[in-house]
Amino acid sequence: MDSAEIEKLCNHMNIRHRAAQDLEKDAQQLFLTFYFEELSGQENSSPCLVDAIIYALRANGLLVFIPKYGIKGAVCLCNKDRKVAVVRDAVEWVDGNLTNAESCLTVRADGILQQYHIFDHITACVKVQKSRSHLNRIVLELVDNKPFSKDWNEIVKERLDLSSLRENKDEDLEIKATENGKPVPEKTEEFNMYLFLQKIRALTLSE
Repeated sequence: MDSAEIEKLCNHMNIRHRAAQDLEKDAQQLFLTFYFEELSGQENSSPCLVDAIIYALRANGLLVFIPKYGIKGAVCLCNKDRKVAVVRDAVEWVDGNLTNAESCLTVRADGILQQYHIFDHITACVKVQKSRSHLNRIVLELVDNKPFSKDWNEIVKERLDLSSLRENKDEDLEIKATENGKPVPEKTEEFNMYLFLQKIRALTLSE
């Protein structure tokens, strides 16, 4: 095969690969919308509230990741009428403005200042936006600028269980090494910036 034929074959394979990726995303979106539609259609069903982690800031809102379902989405803080979302007892849309700095999105309205940073946890509501001509899509709406307590408690519990499991494993290793008469090497824990920021965040919330 000459270089022209190889290039043509590579382009064809790339197109097929991108098509497969798009199909996978559409299928995932379809089944997620089915799931949330069924969830909201149950009797006495409450809004689907989840804990969401901010991973990027935009001029009109936030990009968040929802660990519980492994999905990403956008949370709008400024609507088409140029009103901004302010969290009081509930979310209110009022006249105001958004300021997007490098690592902070600031909402100013009615003498209220609220800030959102990367890695902050917020409470979002998952809804399904239906369409006749396109695929139904998942929409995230802001509910509170604090973590969703139920999901947050589960995260804390999982971390405690993981820490307990790690301590028990270390103790077993020490006992085994002592029985073999060999010194136990000192373990150095790898620094994790995300976990470090999460610990600081948890301390701030506990205060």
